[in-house]
Amino acid sequence: MPIYEYACESCRHVTSALIRRGDAPASIACEHCRSTDTHRVISLPAVKLGPLNENKGKPSEEAQQHAKDQVMRDAADRVIHKTLKDMGR
Repeated sequence: MPIYEYACESCRHVTSALIRRGDAPASIACEHCRSTDTHRVISLPAVKLGPLNENKGKPSEEAQQHAKDQVMRDAADRVIHKTLKDMGR
């Protein structure tokens, strides 16, 4: 199950919630101040990176940066697509 993050408009605290895929509500109660004035924020997912660096058993820095860049491009594409859809384009 994915972990979603919600930012509180009242206290600016970010709350994480483990929610079934597809069941993510638009907002949840802030765990810090209990306000329901929250919204989902885009966050980087945990991903398995490769290829492995044979010397240390870890992904190379280049592979890590490539994966992070791809995640950010995908997130930006989703935001742009949703915005255009909401605008009726």
